[in-house]
Amino acid sequence: MSPPGGRPRLEWLWWVLAVAVAAGALAAHASSWLGHNGDHYYYTSATLQYAGWDYTASLRATTDYFPYPFDTFQLDYGHLNPGVAPLIYPRTTLEVLALPGVHLLGVRGIYTAGLLCGVVSLLVLVVWTRRRVGPIAALALPTLALGTAYASEFMFGIYSEAPLICAVTLLLVAFPLDGNHHLRQRAVAAAGLVPLMMLCRQVPLLPTGMALGGWLWTAVATRSLRTPWNAYLVTVVPTTVVSYGLIAIWAPYDVVPFLLESTRTASLDEMLHLLPSLWWDGLRTDLTFIWDTDRPALALAVLVLAGTVVAFRTPLVGVFLGSLV
Repeated sequence: MSPPGGRPRLEWLWWVLAVAVAAGALAAHASSWLGHNGDHYYYTSATLQYAGWDYTASLRATTDYFPYPFDTFQLDYGHLNPGVAPLIYPRTTLEVLALPGVHLLGVRGIYTAGLLCGVVSLLVLVVWTRRRVGPIAALALPTLALGTAYASEFMFGIYSEAPLICAVTLLLVAFPLDGNHHLRQRAVAAAGLVPLMMLCRQVPLLPTGMALGGWLWTAVATRSLRTPWNAYLVTVVPTTVVSYGLIAIWAPYDVVPFLLESTRTASLDEMLHLLPSLWWDGLRTDLTFIWDTDRPALALAVLVLAGTVVAFRTPLVGVFLGSLV
């Protein structure tokens, strides 16, 4: 029999250890999530403009703060280039989240948004994993998640992926993966996350694929079209369509010229015929790059694939496969 107060003390020590593990793993890859490329240029100068700085002053302050080999003129590429700007302008979630930090800390306040989103994402994942798997797996999660430079960079860095990853982790909590409690409220909450996701990146297939994947996996397992996921199809999918449609009206962007330029093809028909070879070439390039720069990411990918086999009968696998769309 444990002494009075023994379990709360053990719980407190567990959380101290979890935080220490997470902080150590994050610090090990600090160079990756600190600002170091042109994306950070754009998001920082855009946030300064939201905070009331004029356009030229925001560019000058950004180039003065980051030690990049660029000048203020090159920042026009992100803000004014008609081939890129309509795709980037709607990505406002990160900038809005960073506004309080910028008002308090100046330019360096740009880091607050990514750090906040990363902390929330990791905390939600740790709590969620502890409830579903156990304390040992939850304690290992920070090391696994932050043991790779890419995970650290995109979860905590100056990227629109940081709030997007945070929204995805909150979707996991909202989805009916652990029972049907408060199903209607959770379905509405899940739909409420969708506009935030669309204002991180224009990713309509992501929430749609997650909801449809969970529904399809459950429908096949139960041999019934009526599942707890039906409520999410009613809320998440229409909200995604409306949100993406409004953003397309606000900032219309034709992806075809970008694809043709990226694939070095002259027509859409030529590009479609080359898609299989382009896909394999891109996969080989990515794997080679990751092998050379961040091998723990490959190990993490293997663990994820192994996890899909272990959890094959749960709707979580359907959500995961749907997200890969």
